Amino acid sequence: MGLRVFIEFVEDGTLMGVALRDANNAVDVALRQDPVRAAAMAGFDPMALCVPTLRDLKAWQQRLDDLAEPHGGIVTGHVGQVLVGLHDPDGIEIRFYHPAQDDPEDAR
Repeated sequence: MGLRVFIEFVEDGTLMGVALRDANNAVDVALRQDPVRAAAMAGFDPMALCVPTLRDLKAWQQRLDDLAEPHGGIVTGHVGQVLVGLHDPDGIEIRFYHPAQDDPEDAR
C-alpha cells in the first residue's frame, strides 16, 4: 500500500500507535495498541479496505496464499466482491472489497 509513518503516538515513553500516510497524501490510517479492547473485538470485522479492481482483489488473495495466510476467499457481498476471513494477530477480521458489480473483470 506504500504507507509511511507520519505520526507516532507515544504514551509514558512507550510507542502505542502510529498514523500512516500514502505517497499521494490521499489516505491516512491510524493504528493504536490496546490489547484489552483488541481482545474484546476478536472475530469482529470493523474495517474493510476498498481496492480499485477485481484484479487487485484477486492479487491480494494470491499474496495471502503465497504467504500461507489463512483467509476465506472471495465471496459475493452486498455490492461487489469481498475477500473475507483474514484475521490480524488479535483475531480482528480485516476485509478487502471491490464494490463495482459491472467491472469487466467480474466476468472472468
